[in-house]
Amino acid sequence: MKQFLQDENMSALMQQLKTESNHINDVMTSLEKLSKQSNILALNAGIEAARASEAGKGFAVVANEIKKFASETLGLSAESKKVIGRIENQANHIIALRTTDMAFDTIDKIDRNLFERHCDVQAWATFESVKLAARLQTEKSKREAAVLLKDIHRIYEVYHDLMIVDLSGNLVANVHPAVSKMTHFSERTWFKEVTTTETVYVSDMYRSKTLGCDTMTFAAPIYDENELIGVFTTRFNWGYILDIIKTMIVGEQTRLYVINQAKEVIASRNIDDIFSKDVSGFEAVSRVIDGTVKKGYLIDGDVLYSYCETQGYNHYQGKGWFVLIEEPLTKKENDGPL
Repeated sequence: MKQFLQDENMSALMQQLKTESNHINDVMTSLEKLSKQSNILALNAGIEAARASEAGKGFAVVANEIKKFASETLGLSAESKKVIGRIENQANHIIALRTTDMAFDTIDKIDRNLFERHCDVQAWATFESVKLAARLQTEKSKREAAVLLKDIHRIYEVYHDLMIVDLSGNLVANVHPAVSKMTHFSERTWFKEVTTTETVYVSDMYRSKTLGCDTMTFAAPIYDENELIGVFTTRFNWGYILDIIKTMIVGEQTRLYVINQAKEVIASRNIDDIFSKDVSGFEAVSRVIDGTVKKGYLIDGDVLYSYCETQGYNHYQGKGWFVLIEEPLTKKENDGPL
């Protein structure tokens, strides 16, 4: 059985849960009273059975009463199961709301982090020594630009590399030694996008063979008096996104993924899931990718799937990624805190 819900009022759910709890307390109180009465009747039946001639009639009356109370007890027991079922459903919805909020918080933190990277590349493209290096390309201008990039890299530890490329795609200055061996970038997607559209380019997360790690590319046009003269680009350290994932408090059985539009896992609490975990068959994934919903949850049997698509942050629009949280509703041994 599948249940789907996009939005729900937390206060209303809690009130329903409280009402159901009160109901089950009433049911259990009634069961307790019936149990006590049954014990008394059973005692009376024993007394009647000990008598002689009248014992049979008296016992029959008492036995019928016991049978009546037993039937009522069974009825109340069945009702209690229904109430418990409703309470479990409400509890599941409350857990789902919590995990949906967590999915939102996670993607929001990622968006805010990448918004800063989006701002960084644009700001650094305006530095005077960057513009001089891109335009003049003298040994002095390139040396001064290289010093600047190293200083930025030392202060901003979230980057693997920073690069200045001229309008022909030639490397002017950078930080990472492996990239320094590469001299021409005119065929790279980021270079083509920036020089064609003259806007900021942001890649998806990818695995760089040159850097030997997961990264993202940010690239911005370099202008000098409104003339495009080059491209400033950075390589973001994806480990900082994984750090965000690790800070989210979930149970040991809970799985938290960041998924791109290609239905690939690009971040997870378990790094082995990255680019290897197959989530393409999850209905929740299809709902987001198809544009059916942006935030919500899906209860499929004993598993809860909560999700939230990127909202972007300020002028950073995001990459269409979303966070998916997979949480078993049947608590298992060694589960962590919810």
